Parts: sequence; structure tokens; C-alpha cells
Amino acid sequence: MPTTALLSYLGELPSLQAELKLLLLEVIQAPNLKRRDYRALVRRWEQAMEDAGAVVIRPKVAPPALLSLMGITVVHYAEGKPERQPG
Repeated sequence: MPTTALLSYLGELPSLQAELKLLLLEVIQAPNLKRRDYRALVRRWEQAMEDAGAVVIRPKVAPPALLSLMGITVVHYAEGKPERQPG
């Protein structure tokens, strides 16, 4: 590897490390965020991935009836009491 490429990389290394530290901080905070803030964080990450050229796959929400057909029991929690739907 040419010396100039190494020197260029070494010059950018502090900013790359700072960027990584910020990303890790977001990852650590993610489980403790409110739902709205968590969704905003995920949207920012998805947008960054799209800007980088990655294909972002967003899962679709399956209706309870479809899950039931696949043998998956759906449990809804309302005020601490689970309500099971047939399935």
C-alpha cells in the first residue's frame, strides 16, 4: 500500500473513530428510548444505509388471522391481562 494512502487513512482515523463511538452510543441507548425516538433512530439508520447504496428491507406486518393460519398464537396485552385469540 502506498505511503500516501496510509497517511491519508491515518489523517481520517480520528473522525472515523468518533463516528463509530457515536454509532455505538446510539446502539447502547436504543433499548431505553421511547417508541417514537426509537423509530426515528431506526429511520436515520435506514436512510444512512440507503444513502450508502444498500438495499433496506422493511418487514410487513402480518395480520393476526394470517399468523393463526401458520400456527402462531397471537397474544394481546391490555392492562396486564393477556387476551388470547384463537389459533
